[in-house]
Order: sequence, then C-alpha cells, then structure tokens
Amino acid sequence: MMPEIPSGVSDKLEKMMDILGLDWGTADFKKSAENGNYHFLEVNSNPMFSVLIRWPRG
Repeated sequence: MMPEIPSGVSDKLEKMMDILGLDWGTADFKKSAENGNYHFLEVNSNPMFSVLIRWPRG
C-alpha cells in the first residue's frame, strides 16, 4: 500500500509535472521524522515498474 501525500504536496507535484511536460511519472519523497515535512527527491518519467506493467502475462 502506498502512503498518501498531503494535497498541498500533490498539487505542487502536479504543477511541476505540467511544467516539465510529463503525463506520467513517479516521485520520490523523504518524510522528516523530526517534523513530518515531505522533502522532494526526484521524479522519474520512466520508472522501472512501468516495464512490469507491460510485461506479458502468462
């Protein structure tokens, strides 16, 4: 199960992806143990698991 990020963070991420022209991507964050703030690390426009989604099922 993926943790939910606050709407303020997801709104900023969506805006950044629009500026970068990305229709798809995954973002990595680190949540501070001290204050609970989210720190953005990177956005991957072609994440590894996207290959698994297209992997033939058999």
